[in-house]
Amino acid sequence: MRNRTQGASITSIKGVQGVKAKGPKLRKPGYFRLSPSVLCFLFLVSCFLLLVEGCAKKLPPPLTPLSTPAKLSTGELYQLIEQRVAGFQNFRGIAKIRLISENKKYRFTEVVVLEKPNLFRLETLGFLNQPALFVVSNGKSLSLYSKRDNQYYSGTASQANLFKLTGLNLAVEDVVRILSGNPPRLDKVNLKQSRYFPDQKIYQLELISTRSQTRQLISIDATTNTFSQMESYRLPDGILLLKVIWEDYRSADSYPIPGKVIIDKPLDKTRIELTYQSFEVNQSLDGDLFYLKPPENVTVRLLDNPAEEPLEHLAPFKEFERPDESEQ
Repeated sequence: MRNRTQGASITSIKGVQGVKAKGPKLRKPGYFRLSPSVLCFLFLVSCFLLLVEGCAKKLPPPLTPLSTPAKLSTGELYQLIEQRVAGFQNFRGIAKIRLISENKKYRFTEVVVLEKPNLFRLETLGFLNQPALFVVSNGKSLSLYSKRDNQYYSGTASQANLFKLTGLNLAVEDVVRILSGNPPRLDKVNLKQSRYFPDQKIYQLELISTRSQTRQLISIDATTNTFSQMESYRLPDGILLLKVIWEDYRSADSYPIPGKVIIDKPLDKTRIELTYQSFEVNQSLDGDLFYLKPPENVTVRLLDNPAEEPLEHLAPFKEFERPDESEQ
């Protein structure tokens, strides 16, 4: 049983399960006296904002480079991936996100909670920093709840369903890996080789999996032993499938986390830029965070039901579209 900790996400769960989807009705313009329901609403918002500020530590200091670049063999470079993945347990933080998908642009603030190997909770904040969208994976099922539309989507935690809901065409496990500064998983690696670029102090590790028909090129900073870039190519035609850039690593509880993550999916015409505002790593989390029950009187849509009407691309995120690239 995991220990329970207080935070913005825990407050949000209570809001989903115990509060009606529709907010309180405000009085017509011209009335200056607030109704009890509005006062209660504002009080809850104030409490939520305080919890958001306290849910994660401030941004940790930048990672200190090694005085002498590390000298690592191909085997040691590959082992570095395994060591970092093994050393990561969970993550909780707040991020600013810029999303470009099919020439549409979105901006929003996100509460991000991760736990390996494939659990996550993403809360998109809307008006007055209230959670407006919830996307949750418990490893087996994937759910999205939209307050604005009063709709709840549910299906298996598959790459196809994650793409339907968020526009991000990644395996659920790879979301956890990438957002914590680690390369996507590559099964049955047949070839490992590396080379060193002394002018850049960068190692490049090449991994090939004939089973996955994938070639990965992973750049590793020799002064910090962290991953700075990953490119994934399709075999045998060499088409770029995925590019990830990790920047501005911060030392959090002895585990380096990138302050900025850029994810490019060229074939899907999707790019995500995520910049963390604050975070903490490997602290106790409430396991209930990764389960999202539908509220009462909500429209439930099943993603795996072929008879269900197809979900319009990024429809739940419509309110966060910013055609003119303006900030929130």
